[in-house]
Amino acid sequence: MNLQNARVGFNEGDDEVDLTEKEQVINFMADFMKDQIGNPLDGPAICFFNATIIPDMVESLFTKRPDLKPSIKVLASESAYFADKCREMFGDSILATDEDIQRLKRGEKILLISRQKLLVGLNAPFLRYCFISPTNSKIIIMQGIGRLMRPVTN
Repeated sequence: MNLQNARVGFNEGDDEVDLTEKEQVINFMADFMKDQIGNPLDGPAICFFNATIIPDMVESLFTKRPDLKPSIKVLASESAYFADKCREMFGDSILATDEDIQRLKRGEKILLISRQKLLVGLNAPFLRYCFISPTNSKIIIMQGIGRLMRPVTN
């Protein structure tokens, strides 16, 4: 899901939603994810968000979908400001490890939240969900879609 030119009903002709404020983006995205992600989580998911909204998105998802709390991990480099903020807000265990990435690739039920890590070159054939925060970049959108189109070999 990309929020550029978002429509509440996602139907052509519906009124567009003006998502200009950070809080509006967070609430819209968290509400959409709350309703779209299986309850319980039914497969691996990855979210590519703007770094400035990641800590608030995690907090909003914890509130709106507390069942996802054990599954959510934030993937970031050690020097990323949003990683420090998430660690400060939720503790060290919120940060994703290499093992969490392997779990995603194996199809385990994990929700990785990242700025751009794994946007390119990730081979996670069992990926069930991919969410992308607002962007004008067609390349980022296509790369995100590509995460969901990897073939599954049995």
